[in-house]
Amino acid sequence: MIFHRASVHIPKRFILFFYTMMFSLLLQAQLPTEADIKAKVGGNVGGVKGFKLGKSGFTRISPQTGNEEWLREVIITRAYDVPEITSNQRGYAVYDIPGVAAYRFVRFLRTTQHLEGIPDPTLDDLKKMAAANPVDFFGPHYYQNMLRVEGELRYPEIPYQRWHTVRSVEIFVKIIFEQIISYTETETREQVISMRLYRDNVKGPWTRFYAQHVEHEENKILEVKKYSLAEMEQLKKKTLGLLK
Repeated sequence: MIFHRASVHIPKRFILFFYTMMFSLLLQAQLPTEADIKAKVGGNVGGVKGFKLGKSGFTRISPQTGNEEWLREVIITRAYDVPEITSNQRGYAVYDIPGVAAYRFVRFLRTTQHLEGIPDPTLDDLKKMAAANPVDFFGPHYYQNMLRVEGELRYPEIPYQRWHTVRSVEIFVKIIFEQIISYTETETREQVISMRLYRDNVKGPWTRFYAQHVEHEENKILEVKKYSLAEMEQLKKKTLGLLK
């Protein structure tokens, strides 16, 4: 008697699901460990007193290289120049993913530095200072060609803050505005601006600032509009710099 082996048909969707799950498990298993992150990042920061991981890791496409990269937030406690003050440095350990499940440390992306013992400037502080002197905030060239500001000042998706001394701190903000860029065109753009705040003593109010537009991955041109020469002449009469 001859027996025939029964053939089993496995639907393609189950095969695809199986390989997807296996790939996900493999990828997860290859994520950098806390020990690896600490070893890579710790060598780039001096005076470390404490180290811990923050928000869960996430992937994104690098604006610089176009490669996929994995980021994990890191919080580092450091000694500060003033004995009663401690620095909490936040940032991201950035790993490149050039191939399947192959993570390679690229850099430590510093984001915010908070000083324990001194309050940070608030977003309201920044808004008030920018509103009180918009020419210095936007810059004379931009302001004299600006037609409107859309929405309010806000922080970038990945915030940036850096204390230089206890009397000086730099913070990134972003804003949307429309400006004239040629004889026949206007541009609406989302722009990141660096504000460096100054004060005369540690417990005093912030009294002045210096602002500049910075190159940033969150800068975007949202819209470009075209006008006739005659229409543009009328628009030039409505710029914020002229109306001020």
